[in-house]
Amino acid sequence: MSTLIGMMVGSRQSTITLVRNSLRTILDRIGDDVMIAVAIAPYLPKDFLHLVADIERMYPGKILTFPLYEGSWAQFANLVIDMSMDFKWTIFSHDDVQLISDDFIPVMEGMLDQKRDTLGWISFLDWDYLRSGWAPSIREGFHIDAVRENAWSRKKIHNYHNLPENWYSPGMPKECLQSLPWDIPEKPIRCHAPFSHLIAIKSDTLRTVIRKCENWSPVSLMVDEDWGLTALKNGLFNIWIPQLAYCHMRTLGGTRASPLIQQYGKFVHNQFRSKWGFMHKCIYTPSELKDIRRRFSRTNIPWSMDRRSYEWDYVQ
Repeated sequence: MSTLIGMMVGSRQSTITLVRNSLRTILDRIGDDVMIAVAIAPYLPKDFLHLVADIERMYPGKILTFPLYEGSWAQFANLVIDMSMDFKWTIFSHDDVQLISDDFIPVMEGMLDQKRDTLGWISFLDWDYLRSGWAPSIREGFHIDAVRENAWSRKKIHNYHNLPENWYSPGMPKECLQSLPWDIPEKPIRCHAPFSHLIAIKSDTLRTVIRKCENWSPVSLMVDEDWGLTALKNGLFNIWIPQLAYCHMRTLGGTRASPLIQQYGKFVHNQFRSKWGFMHKCIYTPSELKDIRRRFSRTNIPWSMDRRSYEWDYVQ
């Protein structure tokens, strides 16, 4: 088969509607040759098992269920990696994502055909920015405006950079959001790292270059930054394709994983520092950046230090 998708249903705030819409839109729009591996946590109501069984009957041969799964997000991701050998692409998806674009994989492949860049992680456009406002599709990296101008905290990074200061207020009407001067790249661009909402990668690259996921917490906290850096360290380019869209149906103004992030955040960030030799944060001093550049000078990690986040570097 062409595409393997891993989806873990593990949040106590997951709902039948969110999971149903995620599975149905993915199966209807991703492309024909796909398998979704779905893990369902044991503490969730049996209604979730019944839902997945119903969808499996509607899409025979497209669903592989791991019921009463007791492992963490990382452990399930590593199980998916082990399964990926017979697939061209591997995708990881949250259970509250709705695919917007049709023929997702065929269109993606068409956009990447004959490109010279060695591809790492592939991100897409999260349409939640038109629903809840602050919903960046890719991580901040070491961009000049991120580390020197506090663009992340000001919510003026990447496609948000054109917006006026103090533009953001939770619950802004959709009509106002849609009228803002968003700056969306016209073609796929290189980026620092993805968010883990919906990300794709070639399966052989995942197995041989990225390898297994760090099991730092029950959720995917900092996994995407770690994976993105791993790709850059190994000479790959992570990319963002804003011509393909999904909507991450997050709680307005927050995330369902907030309690676990608060519980494990300090530990995970310390684990990240132990592995990479620097803390992950939005603002870095010149000496910190100089040290990161020196230690990773022969890799793609310093790439985002030399440009602002909206100076699009189109995929070659």
